Amino acid sequence: MNAIRRRGAQSGFTLIEILVSTLLGSFFLAGLMSMATHQVSSARDQSTQIDLQQAVRNVAELFGREVRRAGANPTCSADVKAIQFASHWMLRLHSDLDANGSIQSQTEVIIYQHDPVTGTFRRIAGGEIETLLDNVVWGQVVISYFDANGVELPAEFYGLDSANRDKVRRVRFAIDIEQRTPNGEIVRAQSSTDVTLRNRFFIQSAGC
Repeated sequence: MNAIRRRGAQSGFTLIEILVSTLLGSFFLAGLMSMATHQVSSARDQSTQIDLQQAVRNVAELFGREVRRAGANPTCSADVKAIQFASHWMLRLHSDLDANGSIQSQTEVIIYQHDPVTGTFRRIAGGEIETLLDNVVWGQVVISYFDANGVELPAEFYGLDSANRDKVRRVRFAIDIEQRTPNGEIVRAQSSTDVTLRNRFFIQSAGC
């Protein structure tokens, strides 16, 4: 009977063993929670990166489409100029879309503008201001202009003069921005587009 009682006493766990097991289990659970939290944070950062990159691409594509149609001038009116203002931070486009020989400010004028103070990039058309990108840090936003020979035209702060605006045959738009995620990480997005003003070549062939 003494042997039976000794085996029964040895079959349980001591208080120290229970405390050690509990502590190890807590460490294991804490590690799992930390790993899960890190994975969720990484997924959020990746989602922010993807959204930002897609937004930048969309802006570049929209810019390209509208620059490509700039200078539409079916009547060969002398009052229609494809580019009315051109600098590294702002571009004003004109297109005679209704073919009446003049430009209607509310429907046929498009302005792209980068505001370095607020860090926003805006599109102004039809009397409406649309913020395309905001809450970002701009590493670079440059609109560059090239003539028919591919030579870059000097666009100072006040923009190209009238003679150089008439020489523009190609416009390049480059975006390089950063954004801080809710987790404090920095994500970056880049995009660019290189657009030929097709209406300039049409006007030449039509003899305008």
